[in-house]
Amino acid sequence: VIYTSGSTGIPKGVVLTHEKLTNFLTWMADECAIGPDSRMLHSAAPVFDAAFGEVFATLISGGRVVVCSRDDLLDVRRLTGLIERHGVTHTFGPATNVAPLDPTACPSLRCVVLGGEAAPPQLVQRWLAAGARVLNAYGPAEASVACTWYDASTGWGGPYVPIGWPMPNRQIHIVDA
Repeated sequence: VIYTSGSTGIPKGVVLTHEKLTNFLTWMADECAIGPDSRMLHSAAPVFDAAFGEVFATLISGGRVVVCSRDDLLDVRRLTGLIERHGVTHTFGPATNVAPLDPTACPSLRCVVLGGEAAPPQLVQRWLAAGARVLNAYGPAEASVACTWYDASTGWGGPYVPIGWPMPNRQIHIVDA
């Protein structure tokens, strides 16, 4: 059981199935090329779904998890220092977490996976210009972290970074609400 981010103001518990979680972790490990030399920044609270991607996609791939304290996350100099000191190669979380960072000050960070909120095009462009691969992942907690993804490195037209296509073994339904 994990908890939603509380968009209604009241976090609710959600059951993640092994099947969906395994599917997501396998996708993340493969698509993000997480391996033994990888260092994943872990900044999400353990009760939130993003923590599963940060921790378990890294561990099943033989990589290392770099734990980021709340104090580090809220201080751009400390966060940059942590990334530099540990050679962090991957991050997964909301755009808000990487927005304050200067991509040129974090050259080891080669894969930025955004999720949990809209991906600002200007932010994505900054990371792409620095040579990072940027993926935009989307999905409610009930979908076991995410169910769609888009490789922003391929470019896009329009004012928004797309949420992309279904992940392997997933289906999505678009309805007119």
